[in-house]
Amino acid sequence: MIAWHGSPVLFDRFDAGKIGTQTDGGSQGYGMYVTDCRDIACSYAAPSWWHVRKGYVYEVEAPDGEYIDNSKFLDHQPEPVRAILHAAIEQLAGPMSGYWRFVIGSAPENAAYHSQIGVILSFSRKNGTPAEPVLAAAGYVGCINKMDDRGHEFAVFDPDRLRIRSVTPHEQRMVA
Repeated sequence: MIAWHGSPVLFDRFDAGKIGTQTDGGSQGYGMYVTDCRDIACSYAAPSWWHVRKGYVYEVEAPDGEYIDNSKFLDHQPEPVRAILHAAIEQLAGPMSGYWRFVIGSAPENAAYHSQIGVILSFSRKNGTPAEPVLAAAGYVGCINKMDDRGHEFAVFDPDRLRIRSVTPHEQRMVA
């Protein structure tokens, strides 16, 4: 699958060590984020919230395979995903675990901000028991989220499975 990645940083390969250095590691799952819409990638290449005007748009080959649909609630996921994520919820421990379980349970009400699946994945990472490696071992490439009518965003669990085809400089156009 051909996809796009936008970044204010120029690089020659995707690096798992950079995941989570700019954000909390992503709202749709731990991994490298790509999209099937070049315009969406451009918005990340020179994001206004970083006050960056120049960046790069990467055309990449993203892996084909099974992606978890973040628009579906936990109870509507395929059985292997449900079992893995229920196990991840059961592993939540520590002083935040009660709050995390509450947020996971109320996530459908806040789906416009984070998906229920994204919340589970985020809290399992914060707990030190990330679910993404278990999901990858079960054959899932990553997560998919419909961004808007323009396209989808994909979190690919294993950055080594992304191959850069080309890089184009991108400059944010200032509106007068």
